[in-house]
Amino acid sequence: MPSSTPVSPAFFIVYVFAFPFLLAGFWWLVCRLLSLMGGWHALAKAYRKAIDYRGETREYQSGRLGFVNYRAVLTVGADAEGLFLDVFGIFKPGHPALFIPWHDVKATRSSFLGLERIDLRFDAVHGVRLRLPSKVASYLSSAAPQRLRAQLTGDGGAAQ
Repeated sequence: MPSSTPVSPAFFIVYVFAFPFLLAGFWWLVCRLLSLMGGWHALAKAYRKAIDYRGETREYQSGRLGFVNYRAVLTVGADAEGLFLDVFGIFKPGHPALFIPWHDVKATRSSFLGLERIDLRFDAVHGVRLRLPSKVASYLSSAAPQRLRAQLTGDGGAAQ
């Protein structure tokens, strides 16, 4: 009859105390990788927010950066100077707050399966596209310069 070796109670104690740290480390790694692969890291190199943004914001917005979906975790804001982007607290690793001046933003409208959306591209970071639903774009249009308003709202000759 095979004898089983009893597991030391110390093993369980170490495991119970180490597991939260391992989980937190894994979460940090996943968030950092998503930032790198989606393009947030590249945007942060050029547009990391240096001062506190005090304008109006809308929390729990959705968007897509590269192939990474940010569903209901974005905080989006806009003022006369530019576009503010941030993520919900637990997704912060690798995702510093961003402030992108309007003069660096290019917008195009598109639709897929009847859903209107806006694609934002940025002068300082080529190859990164932020796709936002039309309701978020409409909110941004209130603060955007005139050259972007038509594209953000779909009024007056918007690019398709």
